[in-house]
Formats: sequence, structure tokens, C-alpha cells
Amino acid sequence: MEALLMVDIQNDFIPGGALAVKDGDKIIAPVNALQNHFDLIVATKDWHP
Repeated sequence: MEALLMVDIQNDFIPGGALAVKDGDKIIAPVNALQNHFDLIVATKDWHP
């Protein structure tokens, strides 16, 4: 089994988000394409209550 771990790929870190990273949205298409090659997809989300 192979797993893809996605860390903090969320709206807050793309342009227009609260903590935007320049060109942060460029990671979305490649990560979406990678998902088809893995048995397990795990995603984390940064959260501060």
C-alpha cells in the first residue's frame, strides 16, 4: 500500500486566503493528479481555535 500525505493544502494558504503564500495555488493541480496513484490519501489541516 502506498500513501500520499498532504500537509496544509487549504484555502487559507492560497492567494486571497488569510495566510496566503505567493503562488500557493500552483500546488493544487499537481496534487490532484497525484492522488490517482495512491491507495490511501491523508490530509492535514492547520487549525487554531
